Amino acid sequence: MSDKKRTTLRPHGWLFGFGPDGQTAEYETVKCVHCGGHFVLQPGSGRLRGWCVNCNGMICGPDCVECVPEEQLLLNLEAGRPADYKPIQVSTAGLIVPGG
Repeated sequence: MSDKKRTTLRPHGWLFGFGPDGQTAEYETVKCVHCGGHFVLQPGSGRLRGWCVNCNGMICGPDCVECVPEEQLLLNLEAGRPADYKPIQVSTAGLIVPGG
């Protein structure tokens, strides 16, 4: 029988470990939508977590408050751009272009 304590309805991963007394511990992890790091939710731990309304997902803490989704972060690292670079997005729906 597992001693796992349920932390989320839809975990993104699991962490298995051993305590100092040799007992196994199993925890559910959640993935940060900005940096891609996994963390264990521990209610009452005092750690600041958050929710990004743009990405619709959990963030791991104050360091990931600025919304740069994980995919954009990876593209920035591959292209040698700063990690917080976000391209300007312009919608041209319904725009009539002369000569087009």
